[in-house]
Amino acid sequence: MAPLAARFSSEVPDAELVERVLDGDGWAKEALFRRHVVAVTRLATRLMDRRADADDVVQEAFAHALHDLPKLREPAAFRGWLLQLTVNRARAVFRRRKIVRFVGLDRGMPDAGFGDVAAPDASQEARLELVLLDRALRRLPVEQRLAWTLRKVEGHRLREVAEITGASLATVKRRVDAAQTAIDAHVRKGES
Repeated sequence: MAPLAARFSSEVPDAELVERVLDGDGWAKEALFRRHVVAVTRLATRLMDRRADADDVVQEAFAHALHDLPKLREPAAFRGWLLQLTVNRARAVFRRRKIVRFVGLDRGMPDAGFGDVAAPDASQEARLELVLLDRALRRLPVEQRLAWTLRKVEGHRLREVAEITGASLATVKRRVDAAQTAIDAHVRKGES
């Protein structure tokens, strides 16, 4: 049986936890963090191809969430808002990378791509497909990569992707379709 605190925290809605955090309740802050850290870490790791960058994104997303918590209009929407902050932090890292790459200082190597985080029992064929997918994703414009990953990997509905990325539904559909077309072409090319 789970400890009482763990059982209780899973029964308390986000909205109540947010209100309690705003009232200075440290336990509620810990409960919100524990409830959402896995999803935020998974998303950050899938968006970024470097573990260190993903860790930075997670830390920054939670730091911004806690700092800006009084600005959250709908406490029940905490999860979506936190994922939106995560995507915004990822965008900032991509912008920094672009600048660092432009001046020739980017020496980071991918270590958190799909192939790197595959299940230990994944077949060689599956690992090869994941490596091809990683390469295709790295070639995509950031907004297409974000939309495709949120939709196809994280499994969010298109409306959720639109909310998380701050784009219209039509724009998200175009980005996901364009990304899928580019990925398919890259994978077909890699197989031949």
